[in-house]
Amino acid sequence: MHTEQDILTGIDLMRHKIEHLETKVDEIHAILEYLLLIIPPVIFTMPDGSQRPFRPNRPVSRQTLATMARVEEMSQARRHLLAEERTKVFLQNIERARAEAIRKGIAIDDEREAAIGD
Repeated sequence: MHTEQDILTGIDLMRHKIEHLETKVDEIHAILEYLLLIIPPVIFTMPDGSQRPFRPNRPVSRQTLATMARVEEMSQARRHLLAEERTKVFLQNIERARAEAIRKGIAIDDEREAAIGD
């Protein structure tokens, strides 16, 4: 059976551990805030034409941020196209990506290939 002193000691130990964790969380927040200051957000244009800054809620690589910015640039470059033209470009890009994945051996050419070995 635990004595009152054991319980108080345990509570005090937990309080110190919680304070330590809170300090570490504060340090992490400070680092993240610093990173957010030095890495500009990606600006996305919304369907209504307004612009919205975007920062991922988790750390991502600079390459990911650059890719997101490139996607926005491509979107803006195609904004003037009619819906049919955008669909055509989209389908061409999908087919090009699919062909590249097949060439690299990271995709299947035919759905029946997925059943091989079953």
